[in-house]
Amino acid sequence: MNVINSYSKGIQDALLRPKAAIVLWLVNAAFAALVYFVAAGAVVSALGRSLAADDLLSRSNVDALFELLTGSGAALSALWTIVLVLLVLYLFVSPLLYGGILHDLVRPRDRGGFAQSFWAGAGRFYGRFFRLVPASLVLWVPAAILFILAGLVLDSLGRDPLKEQLNFYLTFVRILLALFLFFLVKMILDYARIRIAAAETRSALAALAWAAAFVLRKFWKTLALYYVLGLTALAGAAAYLGIQSLFGKTTMRAVLFGFLLTQLHILWRSWIKVVYQGAQLRFYAQESF
Repeated sequence: MNVINSYSKGIQDALLRPKAAIVLWLVNAAFAALVYFVAAGAVVSALGRSLAADDLLSRSNVDALFELLTGSGAALSALWTIVLVLLVLYLFVSPLLYGGILHDLVRPRDRGGFAQSFWAGAGRFYGRFFRLVPASLVLWVPAAILFILAGLVLDSLGRDPLKEQLNFYLTFVRILLALFLFFLVKMILDYARIRIAAAETRSALAALAWAAAFVLRKFWKTLALYYVLGLTALAGAAAYLGIQSLFGKTTMRAVLFGFLLTQLHILWRSWIKVVYQGAQLRFYAQESF
C-alpha cells in the first residue's frame, strides 16, 4: 500500500510544481542546443557540397550516412569532444538541480516562491550532493565487477556454437542484468540524496551507506516503486513514438511539428524526474522510521 501511496504522492507533488519540470527542460534544451550546433556543423561539412543530401528528408539515404561518417573526421571529433565535455559539465550541474528540487519538496515555502526555494536548496546541498559523485564509485565498481563475473558465467553456458538460440537468449540476459544494476545504483543514489536533504546528513558516504542498507531492507518495495515509475515514463515514451510514426517528416510543417512533439516529450521526462523525487521522498518518510 505504501508503494501506491508514494506513487500517487509523487504525481501530486509534481503537478503542484510545474516550474521544477520547466527548469529541467531548460537545462536539457541548453545542453541539446550546444550538441545541435556542433552536429549541424558536422552535417554541413560532410554533405554541404554533396548531392547525397538532396533527398535526405524524403527517404532513407545510406550514401548520406556514409559521407557523414567518412568525410568529416574533424567535425565528428569535435562533436564527440563536446558531448564528453557536456557529460562532465552535467556532473557539476546535476547537484544544483537535485538540491533545488528536493529542498522544495522537503521544506514548505514559508516565504517567497519556487525560485527562492529552489536556489536555497541548490546552494545548501550542492557540496554534499557533488561529493556523492565520487563516493558513488563504491557502488559502481562492485556493480561492474558483478556484471563481469556474471558475464563469465554466461560465456561458459554459451560456449557450444551449436546452441545459437541459447546464445541469443543469453545476450538478452546480459542486457537485462546491465540495466538492473545500473538502475539499482541510481535508485540508491536517489535515496542517498533524499537522506541528506531530509535528515541533514553531513557525510555523503554515510548517506550512501544508509541508502544502500535502506534499499536492501526494503528491497522489493523500493524496486516496485522504482519500476512502476519507470513504466509510467515508458508509457509516455511509447505515446511519443506512436504519434511520431503517424506522419512523415517530408515537409517543413511536419518537421516543425515533430520538433514541438520532441520538446513536449522532453518536458514529460523532466516532469517524471520530479515525480521520482516526490514518490521516493514519500516512501522514505513512511518506511525509514
